[in-house]
Amino acid sequence: MNNKESVKRLVHNQEQASKIVSIISEDEAILLQMIENILFALNNPIVMEHYNNYPKYIEEYGIENLLKRKVEFEENDKFEFEVANMLMALQLLISCAFELIKEGKLVDYNKHRQEVAEKNNFRIYAIESIINMLGFKYFMTHIYNLVILVVGEDNYKIITKLFSNEDISMLEKDNLFTDNSVMQYNKEIVIWFGMIRVFIDLIACIVELNADKDNLEM
Repeated sequence: MNNKESVKRLVHNQEQASKIVSIISEDEAILLQMIENILFALNNPIVMEHYNNYPKYIEEYGIENLLKRKVEFEENDKFEFEVANMLMALQLLISCAFELIKEGKLVDYNKHRQEVAEKNNFRIYAIESIINMLGFKYFMTHIYNLVILVVGEDNYKIITKLFSNEDISMLEKDNLFTDNSVMQYNKEIVIWFGMIRVFIDLIACIVELNADKDNLEM
């Protein structure tokens, strides 16, 4: 993935957003599980400690200070905190978004803002804060770097090249690397990366659409 590809947007309007929501509506567990898998694959105790402490950090520092990376940790912990911060923000984004998907209120959440707020005001606040403070490009850059760190650049190129080959059927692609557990695992991470890219693009588009409606109503 080059820089141009890493910022390319795929979701542009409410109709596209609604279609994608219907497609991914059952994918919450897959998206969340792979975050856990990546954490274990990194095998970094400091990253895991920051990740596990994140709920405490939210209470202590506030989500905005965490997302803006204004919280100071030891110098040699900065990379680990950045990784944990991004993954926890992603986990929170997935959880809050899928709660609204289950209620049928994600795409046009402004229409349901008061009703949603009465149940749990934090969900919309978290979604908007994460997208507005981190953004699509930030997520794509950092998640891509993590995927390369776990999978390896050569393996990533092998897998993406095979999946982009139109001469290989979907059945053949599904059965790739069944005799190689390491490459099978790498393939699952690369597939997840594609799914998460669409998901973040979707949520970024939805936040933008709802912000536009806010401005029109003012």
